[in-house]
Amino acid sequence: MTRRKHLKQSEVRTLPNVFHSKQPGLDKLIRTYFNNNNPFTLELGCGNGEYSNTLAQKHPDRNFLGIDRAGARIWAASKASLNLNLHNTAFVITYVEKLLEIFNQPVVDEIWIPYPNPLPHRRKMKKILTNPAFL
Repeated sequence: MTRRKHLKQSEVRTLPNVFHSKQPGLDKLIRTYFNNNNPFTLELGCGNGEYSNTLAQKHPDRNFLGIDRAGARIWAASKASLNLNLHNTAFVITYVEKLLEIFNQPVVDEIWIPYPNPLPHRRKMKKILTNPAFL
């Protein structure tokens, strides 16, 4: 763990555009945050949010929701979004497998996986996100 990672992980829980899978009623919290009926684009494995934030700047008529499991990466994405004054981006700290628990009704129009691993090791094939079991 880097020297500042624990600080990022504690601060990320206070940022207004970051949600956690353990929050009750997360689906409603996300809808309340966006406060519009614009279509949703979901980015799986968003990392530091460069892709989501760039698209949010180019398409202000869409909502972008970045999903990642690492709080420190989401911290960077959220800070960048707040610095750019983007109100159409939000981020969720969760595992991708829990998405069906979060969204109890279809709200997502597009799902993007921008950087899947093209050549995973054979022993990791069953765990990779693009495995047919996850699709």
